[in-house]
Amino acid sequence: VAIGSTTINAGTNYNLQAWTSNPNGLPDAFPENDSTEINGLVASLSGVYTIGGTTPDFPDFTSAVQALHTAGVVGPVTFNVRDGNYNEQISIREVLGASSQNPILFQSENGASSLVTLSFTSINATDNYTLQLDGADWVSFKSIGLKSLSTNYIQVVHILNAATNIEFRNCHIEAATRGSYYAINIPNGLNEYLRFYNNYFKFGYAGIGHEGNTSSSEKTRGLIIDGNTFVDQTYANIFVRNQEGLMITGNKTSGSPFGCYVQSSSFGKIDGNALTNFSQGG
Repeated sequence: VAIGSTTINAGTNYNLQAWTSNPNGLPDAFPENDSTEINGLVASLSGVYTIGGTTPDFPDFTSAVQALHTAGVVGPVTFNVRDGNYNEQISIREVLGASSQNPILFQSENGASSLVTLSFTSINATDNYTLQLDGADWVSFKSIGLKSLSTNYIQVVHILNAATNIEFRNCHIEAATRGSYYAINIPNGLNEYLRFYNNYFKFGYAGIGHEGNTSSSEKTRGLIIDGNTFVDQTYANIFVRNQEGLMITGNKTSGSPFGCYVQSSSFGKIDGNALTNFSQGG
């Protein structure tokens, strides 16, 4: 039976309806059962998509993340973000199909963090983030500006609930003030294999605050902090605890009481860091 064809766009919801008429060439004696319907079908994502700008696949981060949650992925997914300021609060949960073979990448289309900024003004401790990675896996951000705008709730990124294989590369991460919250806050738990390469961190209680796993003897693994610049944090440029195989290499830190504060951790490597203008300890 030929029923025609249609173009299915990834991330778009579709309703499928089918019905019959004149069975065997005769009038339908019981038309009440001649149809069926399935609602909310959506094609999974795979490939390269655009966010923002003219005729994008997704107008903003919110709609792109909604598509990830609704449809999942069946291949590697890259979101090229057009130039602009995106005033949004984003929470990415676990995405069906995401893996080492099917990673998810958000990146500036023009390759400059100064041209794409995701920012938000939090109003209380509950929504204290611009970007949240809540149990997400295999998600990366490249050459994106991330900022908090509230002077009270200044947390920029919140990583929690066993998020793994998260990467930030060449991003500009800036809290509104020095304040009492980490710019990137990673609370107690097995949030593992987190990687930070060549980012610029400004303000916050610490640029990166990673508590590790405090609830058992199993330490958190796979943290890499490499080639970043940290400026003007309240307490420490880098604050980490309860890590196994920690790698802190090639970073530049300045303007905080502690350059790099590490507690209850085993080092894979800590080397080549330039710690300057600290008042209490390197």
